[in-house]
Amino acid sequence: MVDPPQPARLRIERISVDGVGHRHDHEIELRYEDRVTILCGPNGVGKTAILSWIEGLLRLDLRPLRSLPIERLVLRFCDGTALDVTRTEQDMPWLDFEVDPWIDLCLRHPDGRVERHRMLGFEDEQEDLLAADPSVTRRGPERWELDGEVLGTHEAWMRRIGGARWPLGEGWMTALVRRVAVHRFDVVQRRPWAEVLGDSSLAAVASIERRIALFHAALEGVLLNGRAFVEMEHGLQIEDLDEGPLGLDALSSGEQRWISLFHALLFDVGPGTLVLVDEPERSMHVTWQQRLVGQLLAIAKAVDVDVLLATHSPFVIGEREELVVELRAGRATAKR
Repeated sequence: MVDPPQPARLRIERISVDGVGHRHDHEIELRYEDRVTILCGPNGVGKTAILSWIEGLLRLDLRPLRSLPIERLVLRFCDGTALDVTRTEQDMPWLDFEVDPWIDLCLRHPDGRVERHRMLGFEDEQEDLLAADPSVTRRGPERWELDGEVLGTHEAWMRRIGGARWPLGEGWMTALVRRVAVHRFDVVQRRPWAEVLGDSSLAAVASIERRIALFHAALEGVLLNGRAFVEMEHGLQIEDLDEGPLGLDALSSGEQRWISLFHALLFDVGPGTLVLVDEPERSMHVTWQQRLVGQLLAIAKAVDVDVLLATHSPFVIGEREELVVELRAGRATAKR
């Protein structure tokens, strides 16, 4: 059986962010040709929150969207499509407890079509919320009287909050995220090697042998008393010159981060993926920080991935200031 063709990947060209902590607005244009974009700025302007929102949104995980204070995020894609996401706090003074904000999604197509969906964070609690509302009267199981009309639970709730659920249709949001691959770098995550070898999309861009060579180049001189390498048959191997084979967790935290980052870029993600990296400089020696961006640029282009990196380190940036988007404190003078 032949696998169905995969939809073409969408790359993000621009990210607009309003109301980080209700204080800061940002406009982020990704370095489309260089494939590496660096976010920098003082603590509190939202670097980590922006990465978390992008990851949560494109993985259909609403937890960061509800918990992190950003008012609006707009992702503009290479085909002219724009995904506009707003987070609305609930104003329900009749309740003595807080409810989650709702998330409104709006997809604007280049041809003018618009698709919408509203995601509520408390659908399982609708009966409790209605019972606590003095303007609503229970008239039986799943029946509520509101403004003289008896309605079902969901209908009564939607009437009470003054909105109507937007239909998801044929899953337009799901269809979109299938075309926008995102990976949040994590030291502990590593793809099974058998899965890497079986992924034809990797070899279509750069052969496994080429990827292994790039990995070895990135790791040259990193381990003081050992070596890390990839074998075609077994995957990642780490050896101490005196003690023999080691696990990744036997290395220093800086060594783990360096090895894991380049393993992720070369073997754990497919072509067209946006890789999110938050403060890679943690636990890394200055000489490694100075070397990092050069390695990222070479690998990102070779294997067709984009990197969005947040950092505080001037050593990571080095002389590549053209890659930097500085996130400044304050609101924009004109709303987008």
